[in-house]
Amino acid sequence: MVELYKITTAQSGIANDAPTTRKVAVVQRGEGTEEGVRIAGEILDIAASDISLENSLNRQRMDRFRAEFSAKLLKLLREQDFEYGVDTPADELVRKSFSENISIAKEWLNQLFVENYDDQTVLMGILRVLSHFEYQEVAPQGPTMALAALSNVSAEVRECGIRAFENWSTLESLEVLKNVKCEEEWLNDYLQQVIAELKEELEKHVIVG
Repeated sequence: MVELYKITTAQSGIANDAPTTRKVAVVQRGEGTEEGVRIAGEILDIAASDISLENSLNRQRMDRFRAEFSAKLLKLLREQDFEYGVDTPADELVRKSFSENISIAKEWLNQLFVENYDDQTVLMGILRVLSHFEYQEVAPQGPTMALAALSNVSAEVRECGIRAFENWSTLESLEVLKNVKCEEEWLNDYLQQVIAELKEELEKHVIVG
C-alpha cells in the first residue's frame, strides 16, 4: 500500500514559511499501481506549481516593499542624526515594514545593505536601526549584516557592527566578537571592552561558564 502526499505552502502569507505535507491518497500496490503512478505524477506537478507560485508571490512582495519603503528609508538614513537607544523616523519605518511581513522586510533590508555597501552613511544607519530590535527579531539577516560590516573598509562602519552585537547581548554576539581583529587601537580597545562586559553579563545569567 502506497500513501501519497501533496506538498502545500503555508497560508500565513509570510514568506519562507516551511512547506507542509498533506496525505491525499492511499493506493494499493500491485492492482491499480499504474493509477497510483499517475496520481503521484499529478501530485508532483501540483507541488512544483505551488512552489513556483510561492516564489512568484515572494518576488511580488519584495518588489512592493522596494517600491514602498526603499526611497523613503534611504532618504531618512542620509538626512537624520542617529542616537543609540532613541527611536527615529527610520526606526518607525522599519518597524512598519516588519509589521506587514517580517520575513520579506528582513530580506529587503539585507538587499538594501548589500546594494549600498560602499555608502558608509546608509550602512551605519541600517545597523543602528537593527540594533534597536531584539536579536531574535532581526536574525538571521541582522547579524549577517553586522558581521559583514566588520569587514568594511570604514572603521566607523565596523564600530557600528560591533555596537550592534553589543546591543543584542547574546552568546552568539560574544562568539562573533571574540574572533574580530581591529588594527585601529581605539577600535580594538572598544572591542575588548565590549567583549569583557558581554562575558560578565552573560556569566551572571549562567549562559557562559
